[in-house]
Amino acid sequence: RPRGEEDDEQGSGGDDHQQRHGARRIRPATPVSFRSVVRRAVTADTIQQIVFGLEPVIRRVVREEIQNIFYQHDHLPYRSLPLPIQQVDVPPRLKLSFAKKLMLPIFTNNKLVDAAKNAIEIWLIDTRTNHRITETNTNQGSSTMKLEVLVLDGDFRCEDDMVWTNDQFNAAIVKAREGRRPLLVGSTLNVAMNNQGVAVIEDVAFTDNSSWIRSRRFRIGVRVMATSYYGPRIQEALSESFTVKDHRGECCTR
Repeated sequence: RPRGEEDDEQGSGGDDHQQRHGARRIRPATPVSFRSVVRRAVTADTIQQIVFGLEPVIRRVVREEIQNIFYQHDHLPYRSLPLPIQQVDVPPRLKLSFAKKLMLPIFTNNKLVDAAKNAIEIWLIDTRTNHRITETNTNQGSSTMKLEVLVLDGDFRCEDDMVWTNDQFNAAIVKAREGRRPLLVGSTLNVAMNNQGVAVIEDVAFTDNSSWIRSRRFRIGVRVMATSYYGPRIQEALSESFTVKDHRGECCTR
């Protein structure tokens, strides 16, 4: 045969081989059914829900283990922990508590006292036993601990079994109206706690009534001053909610 024809046949044969080889490599795509797409989406969503559900549990366990370490080693700087770990919803081992309820009604310029008309006592409580911390059953060393007395919104929820974060407590703090004196005045707004886990608030009074805030009620809050304590978080003490009336109406009320 003429050389050209032979070459053409070989060339076309090669092309035909390549085409056949290429056709074997290309496979038609399998159609994706709606059912398979839904199944994949449900599986992914389930896994995500499991992860979201486990996250707070893991964080809680981590926080409890870290708290145990700090209880065993009082010298460790607890406040160096990352803030997200500190704010996990885990009941603290210690809390402040009012020994007795406040004497009501409350009027401006009058010293606050308890229901027995005595100075207000704040106790340091072990939340595991619900008993007051004393020198004989603890090594917390509360002699240098100082407390701060504050005013909170009466709407702030604080049932006995509730746990709140520092941010939630701080958000409920009520400041004085613009141009007015501080809401609370007195010599025991900052008070030390003794070795028996007791702090006495004997000179604190309101300067303004509570009619100007939405709830029309206040609470007294007591927290540990950060500069005086470096251990695990101590939950703040909160009084019952109450109204504060102007002292000019005291004679009419009583």
